[in-house]
Amino acid sequence: MNRTRRRVLIAIAIPVMSLGIFGGLVATGAIGYSTQPKVDLPDPATLAQIRARSVEWASENGDGTPSEGQVVATTRNTFYQGNVDTDQPVYIVQVRGHFVGFRFPVPPGKPVRTGNYMTIVFDAATLEVTDWELAADPHDLASYGPTMSLGL
Repeated sequence: MNRTRRRVLIAIAIPVMSLGIFGGLVATGAIGYSTQPKVDLPDPATLAQIRARSVEWASENGDGTPSEGQVVATTRNTFYQGNVDTDQPVYIVQVRGHFVGFRFPVPPGKPVRTGNYMTIVFDAATLEVTDWELAADPHDLASYGPTMSLGL
């Protein structure tokens, strides 16, 4: 996995007193580095595994022949805009079909979720599913980086 470096500017304001009634702040700074994972698109063998698992999930949720499959590599926190508790590299897969959320827990008396788009989040290191959802409209996967066809 490649990592890119990003410079972080840390500014510290120090109060100072001048002669007389004048006072003020002097800003000092230091430059440090933090690493942010750069997630590459999957290689052909990994893509084949992701495709098989995606079709399996689609089949278990009402549509064994999904279409328009796309994948993007990003981090989980980036995809969920900071609303999750981990930030590992992930592959986001989106497929189109007619889905019924049989794998979603549903309270008694509530309807089963449905959607035309299934989004599945795979941990890039383990290919385990961390999250998934059904929606009426697709995510704009290209906004997270280069996409590739799932080959459906």
